[in-house]
Amino acid sequence: MKRTLKISALVIGMMALALTGCKKDKLVEQNATTQAITSGDEDITALVIQAEEDDNNIEATYNESTEDISMENEGIAYDYLVEASDIDADESSQDAAVAKRKKIRQKSFIYCLRKTNPSKDQVRKLKYAIGEYAKCKESAIKRARAIYAKLHAKYKKLAHEQIRLYKAGKITKKELHQRLLRIRHAFKKELRELKLKEKLHTALKNCYKGLLKDIKGVLTERQWKAFVECYRRR
Repeated sequence: MKRTLKISALVIGMMALALTGCKKDKLVEQNATTQAITSGDEDITALVIQAEEDDNNIEATYNESTEDISMENEGIAYDYLVEASDIDADESSQDAAVAKRKKIRQKSFIYCLRKTNPSKDQVRKLKYAIGEYAKCKESAIKRARAIYAKLHAKYKKLAHEQIRLYKAGKITKKELHQRLLRIRHAFKKELRELKLKEKLHTALKNCYKGLLKDIKGVLTERQWKAFVECYRRR
């Protein structure tokens, strides 16, 4: 038991040390992305940065009832999960099976794109563009989900080990919460680092940028301005 306690303490300690460089890495990453802005593409670049930040900022959460640590959408931003059918999907449907897609439509750029009231011809063109977007990001999304699944299993196991120690009276409830917090942060950090290592952020960002250019080409100037004003948060 002493050996288990030592191993657990060592793992948690290493996680805490690993977190110190996270903020610095993020600032460097954001600065590099911001420098990529080119004249005439400011709106597109701002939306690309926004999606990338959303992807980076997804938090790992702990569910006390299930004793599980997880991330929404397997740690993938809503903008990266859009499908062609979302552009004209029936929002009135109450079918539980479509609830997840409905949430994606409400939380992604699709919500504001639909508000531009595209014509039938524009919908057809937008569907094609989003279909090409889906093909572009398919490999990156598949790899991101595989990485997430592996890390989810790892950190869920670590969380269960701390819960077992708490139930056995080896650590206090306060210590449990502190350790779970560190595990959550470590989960988020490692997922982000692995995505960066495999250039998944770059792949998804480039696919999304290409889609936004296509969308801009389909919409009128008035529609594009309305779309950007609706979805751009700053």
